[in-house]
Amino acid sequence: MRWIFRIFVAVIQLIKIMALNIEAAMELRGVTLTRLAKRMRVAVSTCHAMIHGNPTVDTLEKIATALRCDVVELFDWPTRLKRR
Repeated sequence: MRWIFRIFVAVIQLIKIMALNIEAAMELRGVTLTRLAKRMRVAVSTCHAMIHGNPTVDTLEKIATALRCDVVELFDWPTRLKRR
């Protein structure tokens, strides 16, 4: 049972890192949450939930497209994100 808990904790940490990476990519590109939501054609609250929830691959692709970056960049450390 302990290994299940460790996997759960690791997944939660990855989700938090993903959200931080998305926010770093937004900041690097000067894109606000409101602007990102408009580009994705969703409500701001929905956009926030997509970033801070457990995003699907489809959601990550939509976010990357709206940020004009590759999905892979959203998994990278914020210090290595590319300016575009």
